[in-house]
Amino acid sequence: MTEFFKSELRRLLENSSQWNNRKDLWAYCSDKNLKIVLDCQNQKLSYIKNCLLENGIDTHGPVSIKDSKYGDFNFYNVRGENNDSISLTEKEKSTAKIRLTLLYKLGIIEHLRKFESLKNNDRALSRLLSKLFEITKPETFQTYLSAHRSGDASSAPQNNPLSRKLIEKAEDILSKTDLTNSEIQKYHPLK
Repeated sequence: MTEFFKSELRRLLENSSQWNNRKDLWAYCSDKNLKIVLDCQNQKLSYIKNCLLENGIDTHGPVSIKDSKYGDFNFYNVRGENNDSISLTEKEKSTAKIRLTLLYKLGIIEHLRKFESLKNNDRALSRLLSKLFEITKPETFQTYLSAHRSGDASSAPQNNPLSRKLIEKAEDILSKTDLTNSEIQKYHPLK
């Protein structure tokens, strides 16, 4: 996949040279329209860089394709020696679990599950949560979401974000906010 996205980056830069240099019909476009095209192409550039990162390649280079060449980009493998994505430390895993527990306690996960695309899709929900919490590994929450959905039948009950220990921690955090117990219990009753 990384080679595919690198080739897409090369193709994007090569195709942009025509309008970038105002060749052919592009010579007749207004500056306003060229700015719109530039913004769109920069979004594509950002998307390709994100796809590469999800596949273990960190891309450094221009943030705009204007006057950029493929040679301006450097690619860094951010995978471990065994080609796995960067693993999270125990502290990061604990932080991710407590954040997820807080979202369950506040009823946010139940609300997100009402969207058809997230209803039975732990992977998509995990990717969304990773973006919200700015965690680079998109699968971070998938294990915890799956463990919660499996409940007692889970093969990894320690991953359940609603374990008694995590619920107590979340309740302690929430008790230090301005939320009242009745507001919190409305979405996730204490057990």
